[in-house]
Amino acid sequence: MRSDQFIEDAMRAHSDALFRTACSMLNSEEEARDATQEAFIKLFKSETNFKDDDHVRCWLIRVVQNDCIDRQRREKRVAIDLVDPTEPDAIERLIGDRALLSQSEVELDEDHFLWRHVATLSEDDRRAVHLRYAEDLSLREIAKITGWSYGATGTRLCRACKKLKRLVEAELKQRKEEDREKIDKKTIRDVPQADPHADLRGRGPRRDDADHSGSEGRASPKRGRRSRGSGRRPDGDEDGLAYA
Repeated sequence: MRSDQFIEDAMRAHSDALFRTACSMLNSEEEARDATQEAFIKLFKSETNFKDDDHVRCWLIRVVQNDCIDRQRREKRVAIDLVDPTEPDAIERLIGDRALLSQSEVELDEDHFLWRHVATLSEDDRRAVHLRYAEDLSLREIAKITGWSYGATGTRLCRACKKLKRLVEAELKQRKEEDREKIDKKTIRDVPQADPHADLRGRGPRRDDADHSGSEGRASPKRGRRSRGSGRRPDGDEDGLAYA
């Protein structure tokens, strides 16, 4: 049996990783906590000779995974959702896998949609992705924990990442189409409506009105002219001889 100090150190170093691992396999935080506690109880009773702290971590993760598998079998449930099992930088590491995901422009949003896609993978693929990117384990460590061969571990991880890439790109395409539709609808709403009276206001006065107003402004030729013979004759020209 282990000393109390050994168990306390192990809990302080690995409890978060174990809880995240359990959450990635179970859809119950309470059961995830129970599985984590059971792992430390088994560690306390274990007589395994550990080489170093990494050996302890791998051993504990394998114990938690086996416990979660047993719980799933007993209750016949399949994990559907991840309960935020990772830190943001772990998501960035998954996105930053240059070999497989470099072509995907993945935006980190609040709902961590990438990990929702991880939850749709098969149980083994989900385990591989979680151990590699959430817990930052090497392929050899994953192979030791899961019992897979080194080659099978790499193949499974590669296949899982390719699936994720397709899922992520499909969702991003859908989001872009939805955004485009919103922009189109907004553009249509913002187009000014035609004013039915604008054409009438833009026209000048009607022709008959213009003719009528013009006739009033011009003096009559007869009224505006003076008769030549109506002018006053000069003094002393009673008989009009000056004009003869």
